[in-house]
Amino acid sequence: MTPQIPLLTTILSTLLLSLSLSLPTLAHTTPSPLTPRCTNALRNPGFETSQISPWLDMVSGSWSKRSISTSPNPYPAHSGSKFYYAHSNATHMTSTLTLAQSYFELRTGDRVRCGAWVRGQRPTGTTRVQVWLDAAACGGEVLLTAATNGNAWMWVGGQAVVRDVMGGVGHSVAVTLQGEGVRASEGWSVAVDDVSVGVGC
Repeated sequence: MTPQIPLLTTILSTLLLSLSLSLPTLAHTTPSPLTPRCTNALRNPGFETSQISPWLDMVSGSWSKRSISTSPNPYPAHSGSKFYYAHSNATHMTSTLTLAQSYFELRTGDRVRCGAWVRGQRPTGTTRVQVWLDAAACGGEVLLTAATNGNAWMWVGGQAVVRDVMGGVGHSVAVTLQGEGVRASEGWSVAVDDVSVGVGC
């Protein structure tokens, strides 16, 4: 199945509109380390607070579970003890999930390293994963298939140049996941950990 780019564009547009309409109160958490030279601009990047905030998850299709999971259930975390986990029970339709955070500051023109660590489980078909900074792709997409079920965490992302944003709402990062339905009863699942927008890398 080819990626549904118009659907992803609609999701990202809806996400940015939703974020611009409500300014949440964000508790400060220590960013997870990237390298000795990098600073992560995101809050709660590895979900170690056990709360989804300040992340927002938006979905379409059918999902039986979306939560913060504790290692090693159903996987060991990439780092720390927590990660975001979602399970889809869709049998025919494509299901999508966008995990996003906004209202963080970056300097226009800087080159940043943005991405996330992901892993998944599915008997057939494909899950497409990509990371976006202000609706611009951070590198290419990663495909999760039955062949990658036994793999460890996979990095999806790359470098991006920070663009000027309008409206005074700061910058946004989004991890988008798009998976084909599975006729088998077990459905398919995906996990996300250690999302980063690395400054000074």
